[in-house]
Amino acid sequence: MTWQLPWRNPLVGAGWAASPALIPAAAAGLPDNVTINGQTASPVFSYYGQGADASAWAASAGPNLAIASTGTAPTTGKSTGLTSVPTAVGINAGKVYQAASAALQLTTGDILLRIVARSPAAGAPTIAAQRAAYGTNGWLAGFNSPTQFVVTIGTAPNLVSTCVADTLQMFHVFIDRDDTSGWQQYVNGTLKSTGNPTAASASLAGGQLLTIGATSVFGSVGTNDIALVQAYELPSGWFAGGATNGTQWAAQAAADFALLV
Repeated sequence: MTWQLPWRNPLVGAGWAASPALIPAAAAGLPDNVTINGQTASPVFSYYGQGADASAWAASAGPNLAIASTGTAPTTGKSTGLTSVPTAVGINAGKVYQAASAALQLTTGDILLRIVARSPAAGAPTIAAQRAAYGTNGWLAGFNSPTQFVVTIGTAPNLVSTCVADTLQMFHVFIDRDDTSGWQQYVNGTLKSTGNPTAASASLAGGQLLTIGATSVFGSVGTNDIALVQAYELPSGWFAGGATNGTQWAAQAAADFALLV
């Protein structure tokens, strides 16, 4: 089925073939680099759907990923109808994309996750993760249900945000590691939930492989389409703290969403 943001009329782009050789340095209209609180960050890792094929997912930043696990292969080259992220990868509760080593880890800094994915019609699939099991160190982004986007960090905290089932949406996760109200999640540019990230372990590095799609620990119940996964990290102090965080984060999320055409 053709899917799009529910209240927009996205422009239909020419798109790219699902080949790593054609992955752009940045999507049209949606720059890779972000500037918040006067500091510009490049992604630690960045994956656009058009960078994936049947055997690998080429990164615009970070390590390339290879097909791993068993079961049904992902469906590549799924049209989104958006010029910024024209192609998505359908994760089919089977094979996933995974890094070859655990060298690249999110650690102690302030974090932004920027994701474009279709929520499931049923089930609770993972979008991306670097952790061995629930309650262990690392992080995970995915769905608790078709209407619940969830992120977990470290050994304990998690934050749930409501979303629309079976719909392409843009998710922003801002985490100011030393601010007790410094965790906000936005869906389609709108603030959905706020949490406290300070109970997370000092470093999120758990020595696990970056995986897009389900992991062997969490499994995957249901399917979803993934068009963009990006993570940014700068040393603690990237974000302003306090009420200024919310002001700056809301502006960034709204501006990014406006470019998602």
